[in-house]
Amino acid sequence: MFEKVNTGGKPLDAFELLTAMYAARGHRLRDDWLGADGEPGLQTRLATFGRAANQKVGVLAKVSSIDYFQAIALLHTKKLRADKAASGVKEGELPAVRATRQAVLDLPLEAYLTYRDKVEQGFQRAAKFLRQQNIYQVIDLPYQTQLVSLAAIFAEIGDKANHAGNMAKITRWYWCGVFGELYGSAVESRFARDIVEVPAWLEGVRSR
Repeated sequence: MFEKVNTGGKPLDAFELLTAMYAARGHRLRDDWLGADGEPGLQTRLATFGRAANQKVGVLAKVSSIDYFQAIALLHTKKLRADKAASGVKEGELPAVRATRQAVLDLPLEAYLTYRDKVEQGFQRAAKFLRQQNIYQVIDLPYQTQLVSLAAIFAEIGDKANHAGNMAKITRWYWCGVFGELYGSAVESRFARDIVEVPAWLEGVRSR
């Protein structure tokens, strides 16, 4: 209802709406993102992670709150789909893996609390990966949007990223996405495909 009546003035983005919804549950989401009590928030931690000695910010400097919540939405909706499949729901009736605005707004507080640290680590691992690809600054990123999928994939696979064979595949996937211009448009559908297909490919499972 709050979203629907917000037609005048400055429209609220998904993060601001989530902030209001989580506040009703007693959680201060804005403090998590911006920091509080002298402690840096997630925005600052990501922006400064992995920066070189002569840099004020690193390659994650332009990761937005929406990017972060889209990565969480990918993991959350993928888990919902897997749970439904395990319970015997037929393929055509399974919920979709999504990172749309609505998928972000549908994130329950419990899902955010479950995935927030894992996704932060996913973005950090993405920054390390980009350094290995000789990408050190935001201006050098071919596609900022590809960070969402990259972080979600690293969050999903965890320590499996340390396997040399998996890293070779992720490198191949990343540059295919760059040179194939796969993140130039329709990125939300690309997010959903990649979080399903790339981890399965790393496990040796062929996509349908």
